[in-house]
Amino acid sequence: MALIKSRLNIGLIIGENSHNFLSFDEYAEHFLLPFSPRFCNIDFSISSLNSIGIKHIVIFVRRDKDIVLDYLVRGWPDMRFYVFDYIDIKEKFTEFLSDFSKDYVPERVIIMKGNYPIWFHIDSIKPHLLKSLNVGIKTRYGNKILYCGLVLDMKIFLRKYESFFMEESSLDVDLIEKIVKEFSIPSVEANGYVMPFNSLREYYDVHMGMIKDYLTLDKFNAYIPIRGNTSIVNSSMIGKGAHVKNIIFGENVEINGVVENSVIFSNVKIRRHAIIKNSLILPGNHIGSNAVIINSIIDEYSGDSSQPNIESHAVIGSESASRVNDNFSEILNFGVTLIGKDVRIPSGLKVGANCFIDSFVSYPLLKSRKVLRDGSSILNKGNN
Repeated sequence: MALIKSRLNIGLIIGENSHNFLSFDEYAEHFLLPFSPRFCNIDFSISSLNSIGIKHIVIFVRRDKDIVLDYLVRGWPDMRFYVFDYIDIKEKFTEFLSDFSKDYVPERVIIMKGNYPIWFHIDSIKPHLLKSLNVGIKTRYGNKILYCGLVLDMKIFLRKYESFFMEESSLDVDLIEKIVKEFSIPSVEANGYVMPFNSLREYYDVHMGMIKDYLTLDKFNAYIPIRGNTSIVNSSMIGKGAHVKNIIFGENVEINGVVENSVIFSNVKIRRHAIIKNSLILPGNHIGSNAVIINSIIDEYSGDSSQPNIESHAVIGSESASRVNDNFSEILNFGVTLIGKDVRIPSGLKVGANCFIDSFVSYPLLKSRKVLRDGSSILNKGNN
């Protein structure tokens, strides 16, 4: 392993938004899209790099550079992150590469995707890393082979990085495979956990499947911990009158209602007599008493959660849908309702199936509505 570390001391994470996720597309390249109850997508790639001693990681983003950097610094305090916009590549990134190469003399760079969970055992490719400077890393997902990583000779990278990253579609999902083919790089299949999703429905289905297969995630986490070294873990609580069945949940969760067949992310509160079924409740949400959420995804809530943002007696989703979404028929057509980021649902509002309430929609606007029929949307003005 010392030989690998001496030659390979910088990682680069790339990604892409699929534009099939509505409110989830608020964050740069899906790096910060929550996945499983506790993590974000990018945590998986970082854990793989951290497992082989890489402490310097470069991330390319199209926007929200400061938000991504803030998340990484807080979550992984023992690592060094360098986040660049695309417009920084020619000047700032070129200057960074020059200085880094002088200080650390890297022989290879490892490129990984970070827009969906990619997590592999470095031991499975170590013999190839010892024999060759260039190694493509592929993993198997079902019947598909996916190229998720690439170890590349630093000389090639320095000579070609502008052409790799400056084109409009340069960071598409096939970039690594394109480089492997262009330079005839040998590839090896690595053992790991890879969970791609290209649509809101796939994201939902992956998490529903996770309820049955959560032990797989725990098994891999035993080998490669997905956490910052000084992260604080707060315990969760299931109240005395709560009823839970077939659920998984993260840290700092309080459940006092009925929750079945659902994934409850970290920092969520569920009050007494609330009912949640077949749903994903993302971080920060506070579900009020007697609220009902069925077949729905409630996106993140970052506001004051001391009081419910899904207020008492609100109803979201239903057991069956009478129509697909009027505005997003290709996305919301499988019976699931999506509530966007930082949305407060007023008490008594009834939201049907295949509905979409956009991120940051104002509370007074929702307060003026009593019912949102199946397939309806409420959009911000900029999205109309």
